[in-house]
Amino acid sequence: MYAEMKIVNKNRADNSIFFLFVLTQFILSAVNILFKK
Repeated sequence: MYAEMKIVNKNRADNSIFFLFVLTQFILSAVNILFKK
C-alpha cells in the first residue's frame, strides 16, 4: 500500500515537471514570435 502511494506520488511529480517543461517551451516560442514582429 505504501509503495503504491510512493509510485503514484512519483508519477504525479513527473507529470508536473513535464507540464512545466511544456509550458516553458510554449512561452519561449510565444516570446520569439512576439519579438520577431
